[in-house]
Amino acid sequence: MKIRNLECDQIDLNDPAFVNALDVTLKKIVNQSKLYVLHVENELYFKLDEKITTDPGWYLIFSIANRLYVGKSDDLNGRLNTHNRSLDNFASKENKNNRRNFIKKLYDIDYFKEMKVLLIDELTLCTKMKLESPLSDLDRRNVEKFIDVTGIGCGKHG
Repeated sequence: MKIRNLECDQIDLNDPAFVNALDVTLKKIVNQSKLYVLHVENELYFKLDEKITTDPGWYLIFSIANRLYVGKSDDLNGRLNTHNRSLDNFASKENKNNRRNFIKKLYDIDYFKEMKVLLIDELTLCTKMKLESPLSDLDRRNVEKFIDVTGIGCGKHG
């Protein structure tokens, strides 16, 4: 049984050699990355204790025990550190991201005593993989899915 190819741009997830290089590169970036303490403010907003890059990239949210979430953003600081972008429409019937809302609520009721976030900025990945920047939205989504499915970063919850 032959499985059809994945739709890709520069990030060619149909090429085994490229996938192995991507895996190794992402693991190196994760191992060299800082974990930031992540809070939830007013039950609605993610907040960090410090300003981070405004570049595009991916973020991995951890509790003490495991990785909770993998996301992508055009502006990592805007997604994780300001009131206007991290709101996930708690009050709306059409929640845009139920998983992030779920995480925020569990943090709010002290189920998660501490959360941390790890950042992977797009420029670093592109430089190390010799890719043109910026990546297409398709490639950004594919990297997000690759990180999530392969479990990259699962051992880094500190």
